[in-house]
Amino acid sequence: MEIRLIRITEDLFPEIYPVMEESFPENERRGYEEQKALVRNPDYVMLGLREEEGFTGFIAGWDLGDFVYGEHLAVTASRRNGGLGDRMLKAFLERFGKPFFIEVEPPEDELTRRRIGFYERNGFVLNDYDYVQPSLGEGKDPVPLRIMTWPRGMEKEELAEMEQRIRRKLFDKSK
Repeated sequence: MEIRLIRITEDLFPEIYPVMEESFPENERRGYEEQKALVRNPDYVMLGLREEEGFTGFIAGWDLGDFVYGEHLAVTASRRNGGLGDRMLKAFLERFGKPFFIEVEPPEDELTRRRIGFYERNGFVLNDYDYVQPSLGEGKDPVPLRIMTWPRGMEKEELAEMEQRIRRKLFDKSK
């Protein structure tokens, strides 16, 4: 079943942010105003899934030229485990059709292993490479994560180049 994802604009952002708050701990998301400002950036793409009850999911990432950095994917708790996340991810991958770089929590418990399994079922590969996501805002801690890539695994040197480009684009405040 095909789904239709809607590009999130500043006008729609207040409807989608509660899904982000429900789905991600504070260290893994920006504050409301900072996140809202991103939807004006032409390299940032946030697509939402609107159903009868309102927005039930979204996927967001950065088009960095020859690859996409996937930043967030979420489905509201009431709609999880029904295949929406799979369909949203596939629609996003098809939209860009280029290598995809995402971060996931290390496989330390059942939930994190299930999350990694979700991405693996969608063709992603968990790379054996340590990674720390920089702080997403004042007072927020950096987060130790792992890197998954699509459609194939990548060598450490390739990942290091992608990581540098992500850091320059998203985290270098001296620009």
